[in-house]
Amino acid sequence: MIGESTDINSSKHLCVMARVFDNEKVRDAFFDLVHVGDVSADGLYKAIAGAFEKVAVPYKEKNLLGLAADVAAVMMGTNHSVTTLLKRDEPNLFILKCLCHSSHLCASYASAKLPRVVEHLLKKCV
Repeated sequence: MIGESTDINSSKHLCVMARVFDNEKVRDAFFDLVHVGDVSADGLYKAIAGAFEKVAVPYKEKNLLGLAADVAAVMMGTNHSVTTLLKRDEPNLFILKCLCHSSHLCASYASAKLPRVVEHLLKKCV
């Protein structure tokens, strides 16, 4: 699972979490927090690859099975994204888009179709 964040100094970071199978157990673990200067698909891809290389884990050899991230175009775009770059290395990569972000996008789109009076009533009543 990966996610981008910006700290109070406007430095951008990529948090990398891993679900690890080790000694007959599955566990979720913090993997790395990578400072990223380039938040393009190529820059984030290099940051992920670098995190694996730093600890000598060859992710291209079936060690990376899935990816969970938000639905931003840089992460999940169909033409050039972190997902397309990782799938180039691992074609069978399982992709999980963030359900919270997907639900929010659906709700935002749906609410835009409602009459404005509904929003006004909700704000008054809630």
